[in-house]
Amino acid sequence: MKPLKSARGLARWILRLSLIIVIFFANYTIFLNFNIKSVGFYFSLIFLLSGLLLLVGGFLKDPSLTIISSLIILILSVYQLIKIFNGSIGEYLIDEFISVSLAFYFLSAGNKSS
Repeated sequence: MKPLKSARGLARWILRLSLIIVIFFANYTIFLNFNIKSVGFYFSLIFLLSGLLLLVGGFLKDPSLTIISSLIILILSVYQLIKIFNGSIGEYLIDEFISVSLAFYFLSAGNKSS
């Protein structure tokens, strides 16, 4: 059986939206507390803005915005993954692993249409 190549563009948009949804649900409670003195607030703000830029970058022909926002999300997700890792592998790591893998995909693929 051959892969459905015509659905590749739709699949990329679903991945893009999935990353934005994961970022939103992982960070919106920290962001809504609006504690300007908290470092977590700024991490959440950067995550949310990078997710928004990733979405906007999907509409542009030049992949630079997608790549830059993916790199920011990747770095912050790896930092969060290292920060929350307590020596055992568990379901608490799922959000960060999903964010890392999707951000790495968009970092490597950009807005590739083929």
